[in-house]
Amino acid sequence: MKKFVVLLMTVCITMVVAGAAFSAEGTTAMSFLRIGAGARAAGMGEAFTALSDDASGVYWNPAGIVHVKKMEVSAMYLKWIGDLNYEFIGFVMPKDKMAMGFGFYRLGMEPFAEIDSSGNDTGTSLSYSGMAFAGSFGIGFNKALSVGANAKLIMESLVDKSAMSIGVDVGALYAMSDRIRFGANLHNIGTQLQSFGETKEDLPVTVNIGAYFKAMENSKSTLNVLAEAVQPSEGKTNFRIGGELWMGQNIALRLGYKINTTDSFTLGGSLYMGKLKLDLAYIPYGDWDVTYRAAVSYVF
Repeated sequence: MKKFVVLLMTVCITMVVAGAAFSAEGTTAMSFLRIGAGARAAGMGEAFTALSDDASGVYWNPAGIVHVKKMEVSAMYLKWIGDLNYEFIGFVMPKDKMAMGFGFYRLGMEPFAEIDSSGNDTGTSLSYSGMAFAGSFGIGFNKALSVGANAKLIMESLVDKSAMSIGVDVGALYAMSDRIRFGANLHNIGTQLQSFGETKEDLPVTVNIGAYFKAMENSKSTLNVLAEAVQPSEGKTNFRIGGELWMGQNIALRLGYKINTTDSFTLGGSLYMGKLKLDLAYIPYGDWDVTYRAAVSYVF
């Protein structure tokens, strides 16, 4: 029991520090679902709900994958705070006014040996893993309105215990013009089928509402500006603002800011080389640590 409690405390503290609990006033299961996907969105302070037009859109807003122009696959790696690692794989296949996709998310740590009070290895390995599989579908009803949904199977394991949940996301995008969009997404509506203990906990439901504005576009550059409000089920509202400056079609620089979470700036950039895309992001977490995200995508 002691080894379970120690590891549980380690994982929970790390998740809270990293922002996965977002100023929580209560507790929820499967908190790793709050860790965003992709590096492009991260560089813009994760203000991406009203854009969501690449393979990471299966996480941010499934309604946005309708705006993905070609079939795309993306993989991201994140060295999380502590000894946790986070991976994401996303795939989108657009077809006429519809799009389908899937997402895979995993947060975990390498097993490590349990040490007793005398400093001896007990021969027992301690570990944590959280993963989710999501199927996505989006449809555009006209040039202005698109909607989408994700269906998810979510699993966690902690030492010798396991938990399982099912959930859905529901999103919508509305374009007032080619330059202005509004988006909303309701994350993690669902239930826990199996918990670590006797009490089943709620999933980390979150409501994201955002706006996108193409502030500038010419033959040499494009400037996108985004803003977003995020309301977690058990915490206070936080806000995100971000922007990306495209220099031509191959190089982009990004800047974002998060309010009421880490209250810090984020930075990012992209280099597109034909069908291959490289996205990087720098995300500080106050006085605790700094994380870096790298994502590689391929457009078919």
